[in-house]
Amino acid sequence: YQKLIAGPSGADYQFRRYTTGAAFFKKAGAGFASGDDRPIFCVDVDTWYDDGTQEGFYDTLSISDIEIDAVLRYRLGAPTGGDGAAGTFYDEFQYGDVTTHGAYCPETGFDPLTPEALSSYCFGSISAPGISSANGGLQVMVYQYAYEHALTSDRFSMAADPIGRFISMEGAWEDQTIHFEKADARATVDPNNVQTLTLATKSGNVFAKCTRTPVSTNEDDFFKVQCSGL
Repeated sequence: YQKLIAGPSGADYQFRRYTTGAAFFKKAGAGFASGDDRPIFCVDVDTWYDDGTQEGFYDTLSISDIEIDAVLRYRLGAPTGGDGAAGTFYDEFQYGDVTTHGAYCPETGFDPLTPEALSSYCFGSISAPGISSANGGLQVMVYQYAYEHALTSDRFSMAADPIGRFISMEGAWEDQTIHFEKADARATVDPNNVQTLTLATKSGNVFAKCTRTPVSTNEDDFFKVQCSGL
């Protein structure tokens, strides 16, 4: 909070305190994205972090942008703690978790709204009730599309969201379809490890598409990305 209010637009924000944390959002009428359906800027929660020792420690789990979207879209519930091993970090919730892969994340920070967000496996996967390892690339696309829609309508709410909440999932990481209330997301991989990610209406009409091509045959964890419809 101190870091936020020290910024150039700090006076535009307010927070709501809870027993173990706080949610930050803009004051009503404070310019851009400050209407009745304004977005939550971030949520900070005091949680228990399992560091692999018997002790562990309490830490502040900060949830923002794409992760807040995933929590609401997949109904993950309240934050419960964190875990990490071999460069993979797990933010844990009542009904699932969200993973990130630190080795793939830019040193300057991960921005899920940029085209570069799909150029690596920085944002890993989502586990929710009944599923494990929902493709993180599809969540990046869902978030980007939904965010742009919210900017146009100035309504940052699930009621106005063009994709809707998670319903079900079929397949594994390399051939996966995720069904939402208002649209479907699909991931496929060809023999050359080129990934195709799409968002489509419930009737099958594709309205957003991205391809992720490995930068080389020796490096298939970083990609050249081409997108349309986002």
